[in-house]
Amino acid sequence: MDKINEKNTIIFSKIFKLLSKEYDDFFEMNTIFTYILEYIINSNKNLSTGSIILKDEDGYFRYIAVKGHDYNLLKGIKYRKNDIHKDRFYGITILKIKPEIERYDLFEKLVKGGNLLKIKSILSIPININNEVVGFLTLDNYTNDIFSDEIISLAKVYTDFIGIIYENIIIKKELNLHNAIIEKANITNGILFNKDFLIKKTKEFFENNKEFNFAVIKLKKEYDNKIFKIISRRINRLFIDDYVAFDNNTFYILSEYISNYYFENDLKNSMEKPILFENEDIIPEYDYSLYIIPDEINSIDDLIFLLN
Repeated sequence: MDKINEKNTIIFSKIFKLLSKEYDDFFEMNTIFTYILEYIINSNKNLSTGSIILKDEDGYFRYIAVKGHDYNLLKGIKYRKNDIHKDRFYGITILKIKPEIERYDLFEKLVKGGNLLKIKSILSIPININNEVVGFLTLDNYTNDIFSDEIISLAKVYTDFIGIIYENIIIKKELNLHNAIIEKANITNGILFNKDFLIKKTKEFFENNKEFNFAVIKLKKEYDNKIFKIISRRINRLFIDDYVAFDNNTFYILSEYISNYYFENDLKNSMEKPILFENEDIIPEYDYSLYIIPDEINSIDDLIFLLN
C-alpha cells in the first residue's frame, strides 16, 4: 500500500508541476494530458491504447493525447458535434466499432492513425465542465470484452480529474489575458474597451511618441455573442502588447508599432480560422485599415473625427 501511495504521490506531483506551466496554444497541452492518459492505460494490463479528445476554443473536438496511435495524424482531425455518436454525450458508453464514416477525410486518418479497422469496441466517457461536455476519454478493446467494472470505475475517476485539469487551464488562460489587459490599461476610473479610454491613451501617445500606429478592424456583420467572444479573444491575444477598444462593431488598436505584414499574415491566419457555431463553420468577415501617425493622422482631433 505504501508503494502505491508513493507512486500516486509522484504521479500527481508531476501533473501539478505540468499544470503550473502556461498553455497558450491548444496543442501545448499534449504533454500534460498524454501523461495522464498513459498513467490510466498503464494502470490495467488489459488496456493498451486510447485517446483524450477535448473541445478547443473555436468549438471543435480535437485529439489532445493518444497512446498507441499516430498523434501527428489524429491531431489534424476536427470533429463537429454531429460527427460523434450521440450516445457518447449522455454518459459512460461502450460502442462497437463500425468502420462506416460519412466523412472520408476522417475515415482515412482514423484507419492510418487510429487503428480503426483493428479496434472491436471502445469505452467512451464524457468529460464535463459546468454540465457541458467538453471532451471524451476513450479506451480501446481489440479482443473480447475487457471493460470490467474495475476499468470503468478507474476511467470515470480520471475523466472527472481530466475535466478539473482542463477547467483550471482554461481559467488560468483567461485570467492571464484579463490581467494583461488591465495592467497595460493602468485603469484608474474603470474605463476599458471604449473610445474614451482609447482617446485618452492616444493623447498621451501624441505627447510622448514621435511615431506610432493606429488600426481599425471593422466586422462586416454583427455576430452571435458566442462568436463575438471568440473573435474578441483572438484580437486581444494578437495585440496583447497594445491598447484595444471596441465600439459599434469595430475594434480600434493603438500601438507603438504594428507592421502591415503582421496584419496580412498573423491577423489573417487568426481571424480567418473557422469557428464552429450551431454545426456550421463560421469564418469572420472584416475589413481593416492601418494608419501611421503622424504621417496619416496629424492630430488628436483628426483621430477623434476618424473614430466618430
